[in-house]
Parts: sequence; C-alpha cells; structure tokens
Amino acid sequence: MYDNDIENLQKELLSRENTIKDIFCKYESCQQMLSERMQEACELVDLVKFNAERYESLTNNLTCSCAPTPSPPMSQCEIPSGSDFVPHRSELLNPSQGNILVYSDRLGSGFGSLLNNCCKHTIVSHCYHNLHFNELVHKIKNTQMNEQTTVVLLIGNSHNVTKRDIVNGIETLLKLKLGKLILCALPYSNTLNNHENDLIFKLNNVMHLLSCRHSDRLLYFDTNNFVRDFILNREHMFLPMKSRRLLATLLAFNIHTVIDDLTGIRLRDESVLSRIPSNTDNNSLN
Repeated sequence: MYDNDIENLQKELLSRENTIKDIFCKYESCQQMLSERMQEACELVDLVKFNAERYESLTNNLTCSCAPTPSPPMSQCEIPSGSDFVPHRSELLNPSQGNILVYSDRLGSGFGSLLNNCCKHTIVSHCYHNLHFNELVHKIKNTQMNEQTTVVLLIGNSHNVTKRDIVNGIETLLKLKLGKLILCALPYSNTLNNHENDLIFKLNNVMHLLSCRHSDRLLYFDTNNFVRDFILNREHMFLPMKSRRLLATLLAFNIHTVIDDLTGIRLRDESVLSRIPSNTDNNSLN
C-alpha cells in the first residue's frame, strides 16, 4: 500500500517537474521574442529619426524653390563614353558670384540637371566616364576658380585608387584658389567582394580624417548613409533614378549649406563611417 502511494507521488512529482520545464522553455522563448521585438522597435525609431532628418532637409530645399528660377541646366554628361573633351565654359562663370562645379565619373551622369532642379544656385557638371581619380584631380587643377568657388567631387569607380592618391589629390586641391571642397564617399557595392569593400572603407576613412583636419575648407558627404542600391563593376556604373534623385537632393542641401557658410548644419558625417555591406558576393568579380 505504501509502495503504491510512493510510486504515485513520484509520478506526480515527475509530472510537475516536466510542467515546470515546459514553463521555463516557454519563458525563454518569450524572452527571445521580446528581445527581437525590442530590436525591431529600435530599428523603427532609427528609421523615423532618419526620415525626420530627411524631411527637414527636403523642406529646406522646397523653401529654396521660391528663389528666382535658375539658369537652364548645364551638364556635360551627354558626351560620348570615353571622351575627355570639355567645352570651354569660362563665359558661364561670373567671378563675382559663388560658382559650383561638379566633377564626376560615370556615377555622376545626369547629375547636372538633377542638381540644378533642386538647388537655387547654378551648377556646372563635368562628367568623365573613364577617368581615374588622379586624372579628375588634374582636370580640376586646370580649371579657373576663385575664393567663391565650391567644387564637388563625386566618384563611383574606386578601382586602382590608393590612399596615397587620396592624400596627394586632396592636398593638391586644397592648394588651389577655391572656397570649399565637397568630397562624396566612394560607394560600397554588393558586386564587390569583402576585401574590395574593405579597401573602399579605408579610402573613405582617409577622406573623412582629412575633412576633420581641414574642416574650414573640406566637407565629407557620406553618400553610403543614404543610398544602398549601388550596382558597381569594372565596366559599368548603374544607379536607379530614385536613388539619383535622393542623392542629388541631399547633395544640393549640402551645397546650399556651404554657400550660405552654415557648415555647422552639415549632414551626418561623424567619425563612424557607413558600415560595409555584409552580403557581398566574393565571386562577383573575375
């Protein structure tokens, strides 16, 4: 009789232990789900903050649209691919006014008209599809400028660009008679492998450090904070029109800030640069 009671109690105890284990498992599962939901909530908060900042910048640009209609867009991006010829445009640049010159490779194709549409200042775009960073610096060096000139350097193809190229090129440009130099970050890409994206990160870090050292004349604009749809390879640069408009709008806001000498309102370019995309394909380039 007592043996039966003991056996029944042991079974009940075992059943209770199993119930407790199930409860603990459900508790841990709920904790994990709660942690995931909190992480998603934090990401949503960050997204809301980013959209608020972007809305503010777009509102400022809409305010600028009340200014007199700018001159028709002047862009050289329709030149044949591979051509180095640049028409003489000194008659378009009035030394008494603030001039904005944009120098770019294939990434900047069509940016002249986009920037002129969202910026109250007249912008002249020089687009060279196949020039190396050093060759673009040489083009800028041979351009007539003054203390009111703002130069924007927008480069998509970072192949064969070294830290020495960046340092020497920027030092060369800072010796010129110009007002402000805006450096756009080199874009990361999912079509590049991890090693190549890591090299781009190091080049961007060099540009950012130089902008901190020469903050009075040099502005670093991290395009990777805003554009995630770069598709880059050795032969072709493609950026969707939606991303082009966004990038042009944000860049125009930076240009407007520089022209008005309000460098304290620059877009986010803290010492922590954009993270390198994690889903890179190591076999995308031959």
